[in-house]
Amino acid sequence: MKKDEILEEIAENLSRISDSLDEMNIQLEDISMASKMLVFFKMIELRPEMKEKLVHHNTSFE
Repeated sequence: MKKDEILEEIAENLSRISDSLDEMNIQLEDISMASKMLVFFKMIELRPEMKEKLVHHNTSFE
């Protein structure tokens, strides 16, 4: 193989790796948001007074 062919193959592989990392980053962001939501809902479940505060807070804007 010529140097140019090797460099082109390396560039293509790096591009594929970059695309894969971008997809993984998006998935991790989704997982992170889902985890935060689960923690939030668990806190409300464990501390009912938080739910009351949220309901009261939301109705005070109406």
